[in-house]
Amino acid sequence: MESALQAFFDVAYDDPAFRIALFSTLVLTALALSFGMLAIVLRFRRDRADARRAALEAEWESGLMDVLDGRKRAEDLAATVARADLAAYLDLLYRIGRHLHGAHLDVVRCAAAPFLPDLVQALDGQDAETRAKYIQILGVLGFDEHHDVILRSLGDASPLVAMVAARALMRRGRHAYARDVLQRLSRFETWSGSTLSSLLAVMGPGASPALREALWDERQPVWVRVTVARALEKLHDFESADLAVALVQNDPPSELLCASLDLLGSIGREEHVPLLRACCNHADEEVRISAISALGRLSGNGEAEALLRSIGDESPWVAMNAARSLKKLEGGRMLREIAASGHERAALIEQILLEP
Repeated sequence: MESALQAFFDVAYDDPAFRIALFSTLVLTALALSFGMLAIVLRFRRDRADARRAALEAEWESGLMDVLDGRKRAEDLAATVARADLAAYLDLLYRIGRHLHGAHLDVVRCAAAPFLPDLVQALDGQDAETRAKYIQILGVLGFDEHHDVILRSLGDASPLVAMVAARALMRRGRHAYARDVLQRLSRFETWSGSTLSSLLAVMGPGASPALREALWDERQPVWVRVTVARALEKLHDFESADLAVALVQNDPPSELLCASLDLLGSIGREEHVPLLRACCNHADEEVRISAISALGRLSGNGEAEALLRSIGDESPWVAMNAARSLKKLEGGRMLREIAASGHERAALIEQILLEP
């Protein structure tokens, strides 16, 4: 058997194709073993780095608790941080600080303060993801001292960095930066309009003058003006009512017209009811829906007739909103009468009556 096997290899080895296949197999096996060893080494190094960072974070967290309890000064904690560990230290303080307020947040900011100028200096040489992370840290731990850096980052070439800078500026009480954000808002068209309007509203009533200016500014894209109108609605900015009336009277694009009607439904006055009633006959279905909804929120029982007419609208969506508004207005009595009369919308009305 052995002699037969030996004879086979003697013959096969003289074949160039066999030698190439054998050599290739040996090379691939060596490469596989090398890559396997490299993966093991890299995994070991990563695990060791993770363990070291976890130990450092535990030490820093303990020190920070001592600072918060008054047993240690923030400067003493900062003195324990090696330059090579700066990024990890600030990342930990950011993760803790973003959940704090008042005096506790001030303590965390003091612990970070000595290192933030180095962070600012290193900002320009980083990739977009790292720049975004640095702006996040500055927004929580060093806004008062470094807000100019965050403002500049609104114009960063990276949409990610600009987005993070905008979110840092659109925080509660930072309404002084509303105009700066609004000037750059058109960069964020891919954001959810609802999210953007909520963030603008979070800045507080102090942002309302800048928002009203942007709403009236025809140079702004329509979607920006719609977003601003939604923010003013969330803020219940009563001074926007006359502006909304003027926009409705100018018959702007339907999206802006709907947003203006919704704003009127939130903060309008009785004198605006005739304008809303007229918009219930608008050619655009979405506009009629917004007008009916606003009329139901703003008017009294005197507008029941207008809502009744809209139940017969050719659009089932308009009819549905009219029925809902009428139900809120008079408790469903008239709807029950309509449903019992065999009206063409009887099935829809019965559905609305079953809604909570």
